[in-house]
Amino acid sequence: MNKIILEDMDFVFNQLKNTVDLAKLKNASIFITGGTGLFGKLFLDAFLFLNYKLNLNIKITVLTRNYESFIKKY
Repeated sequence: MNKIILEDMDFVFNQLKNTVDLAKLKNASIFITGGTGLFGKLFLDAFLFLNYKLNLNIKITVLTRNYESFIKKY
C-alpha cells in the first residue's frame, strides 16, 4: 500500500477507534461493487487496513467489470 494512503488510513483509524465500535465488524462479510473505481478502491483499502490493524477477519467480496485492471492494482 502507498505510504501516503497508509498514513491517511492510520489517521482515520485513530479518529474512528474512539467513536465507533469497530469490533462489530468482526467476522463480517462485505460486498464492494466497482472494485476499480475511486470509492471501491477506497473502501477496499479501508477494510483491508482494518483487517490488518485489528485482526477482524472480515471477508471481502469485490465486484468489478474489469478483472484484469483490478488484479493489476491489487
